Parts: sequence; C-alpha cells; structure tokens
Amino acid sequence: MLFSFMFVLMAVVFLVQLLLCLKAKKLWSRLSLLVLLGLGELACLAAYVASILMEQTGKDIHGAAYAAVIYGITLAYLAAVDAAAWALCAVVRFIQNRKK
Repeated sequence: MLFSFMFVLMAVVFLVQLLLCLKAKKLWSRLSLLVLLGLGELACLAAYVASILMEQTGKDIHGAAYAAVIYGITLAYLAAVDAAAWALCAVVRFIQNRKK
C-alpha cells in the first residue's frame, strides 16, 4: 500500500513539473516545485538534528529521528523524479528547437 502511494505521488510530481516546464513562461514558476522539495529536505534535516539533540538531553522522544530520515528519503525520491521531468522537458525543447 505504501509503495503504491509513493508511485502515485511520484507520478503527480512528474506530471506537475512537466506541465510547469512546458507551459510556464517565468523561471521562478518552473522552479517552484523544486524549491518546495528543497525546503522540505531542510525541514527534515532540522527535525533530525533537533530530535538527536533532544534525545541526548534526556527527553523521551523515540523514533523522531527515524521518521525525519524516512521523510527525507521520500523527498529525495521526489526530487529525483522532478529532475527526470526537467530532463524530459530539456529533450522536448531540444527537439522543438531542432525542427525550427
């Protein structure tokens, strides 16, 4: 069940980024999804560091660091799918420019 959710999420990210690359005119709008994924990665890193620091001070937090790592890996997979959409967009634009 979790893997099917990941594949659906990857497909959504791929299609949204592909639409943004092909239809949006401004660079900042095309980069918006990548920036959101990067901010999510930074949030996961901050949560991981905070949970490790809290565990060292004796707070009873169990599994927060593990969850931050899992979410970080998930966002890394989504960033890889985003990069694949950028690559496909580059190929499409190259072919379009070559035909002109």
